[in-house]
Amino acid sequence: MDGWLAGWVAGWLDGWMDGKSGEVEVSWRSRAATLRIHAEKLDWVLDLDRLYYEIVPEECKFRVSENKRITLTLKKKEAYAWLKLLKPDA
Repeated sequence: MDGWLAGWVAGWLDGWMDGKSGEVEVSWRSRAATLRIHAEKLDWVLDLDRLYYEIVPEECKFRVSENKRITLTLKKKEAYAWLKLLKPDA
């Protein structure tokens, strides 16, 4: 997640959730990840649906820190540097 977005999400989450009661959910696919934050009246969704390279979904994880920052950790299928996270729109 970009720094500004992570900071915004952390600030938005502050005060109403701890991230440990099911409010934050992530689903992983070989070339996609979806972060869903369940709020009282609506869900916030970050859909990374065009990952440039493949990941290993069963080895990916997320965590919500005490200051409400959400960290997504993607496990690469191949061990090489990613120059980009997402493929451009076709």
